[in-house]
Amino acid sequence: MELQFLGNVFDAVETEIPHITYGTTVTGRIDDTTPQVLYAFYGVEGEIVTTSMNRGDGDLDPTVSILNEGQRPLVSDDDSGGAQNALIERYVIPVTGIYYVRATRYSGSSGNVNTRGSYILVLARRFD
Repeated sequence: MELQFLGNVFDAVETEIPHITYGTTVTGRIDDTTPQVLYAFYGVEGEIVTTSMNRGDGDLDPTVSILNEGQRPLVSDDDSGGAQNALIERYVIPVTGIYYVRATRYSGSSGNVNTRGSYILVLARRFD
């Protein structure tokens, strides 16, 4: 019998994109220099995922999205977490593979589109 290394599921993910897992809490900062941050995670078809992005300081108006492997948005939220915080609740992973969470700021046509500040982002798997 021969053991063959077939690689890592994250091999196709750009090296500068951090990997996160369910139960992870990360902090970061959104500003004019860094208007968005991507995090990669591995999802299995049928898993139920919740992600939240809350402002830590500043006037940041958080927006969070879950993207597919091609980095196309599947679901986004701006204010469902209350007080301008973002919340995607009970998203069902459609296909097993790599997904991304995008942390960014509101960029609509009204209000202050250049908000900035720190954030706290949580990725969780639901079991209910």
